[in-house]
Amino acid sequence: MTSPARTFLDLAELLPLHDLVAAGDYFVNEHVEPHPRPKIPLCAMADLRRVVAAHPGKRGVKSARAALDLIRVGADSAQETFLRLALIDHGLPEPVLNHSLDLPWRGPCVWPDLAYPLSKLSVQYDGETHRDTAQFRRDFERQRLTEEAGWTEVRIGHGDLKGSRPFAVVRIREALLKAGVEPPTPRGNS
Repeated sequence: MTSPARTFLDLAELLPLHDLVAAGDYFVNEHVEPHPRPKIPLCAMADLRRVVAAHPGKRGVKSARAALDLIRVGADSAQETFLRLALIDHGLPEPVLNHSLDLPWRGPCVWPDLAYPLSKLSVQYDGETHRDTAQFRRDFERQRLTEEAGWTEVRIGHGDLKGSRPFAVVRIREALLKAGVEPPTPRGNS
């Protein structure tokens, strides 16, 4: 049995970079109060860095080092990581993960999967579990509260992440433009 940090290093010789980043995001993910689903990380970024530094000649260590620069605390699923990385890969600004939206009369009430706070843009990745009737109602309430806080919500599904230029990137780029942010023109596209 190995520690999460050592497991991350071992995975570095097997996984493509984005998958390795998703694994790292999973290991370090945490949520603190008042988040509705507090979560304790399996390990800290410092643990990952220490294990990678301690094995400079190990197979996959270059990939592990590259992944360390892309791992973030706050991604609740591999798909959220893949969405964040697609945005970065296509030249969009890096979003904040699980940013807290507050309403004056209620306090913290919504934690977008990805957010652009200066643009008041909330991005929610809705996977298969969001087809459930109870989850659909929660998502509807989340969108209402997001709009009440003065933010715009963009909902992304699994199919929106497919292809060399995912539709998710197009949708978020357009939402940023509407909010007054002029992201760079995507590489290789007009």
